[in-house]
Amino acid sequence: MKPENSPLKLHLAKLADVFMTAETLKPGETLVLDALSARTVLKTLKVLTQQAGHLELELSILRDSEAGKLIADTAEQLATGELAGMLDAIASNVIRLDFGGKKHDR
Repeated sequence: MKPENSPLKLHLAKLADVFMTAETLKPGETLVLDALSARTVLKTLKVLTQQAGHLELELSILRDSEAGKLIADTAEQLATGELAGMLDAIASNVIRLDFGGKKHDR
């Protein structure tokens, strides 16, 4: 979806069109909305409220996802560091396997 075609932008433009005549009014003049225009404003505001909720949810999910990636990367780095330390400790030890042979060979 291109930004110029977003539902949010289109609904805001529709709402602005309802009040376009207010630009030509002088201070103190009254703007009267007919019932159809008032219903259009109400419907548009309801849609905009719903779209704002969807955008907030989407943003929250995106932020949580990014935070999860950061936590996973950090955990991987810590685990890699621990494993490297364990491998260094093991490399310095001599390991003798017990195959169940003679007991005095130890």
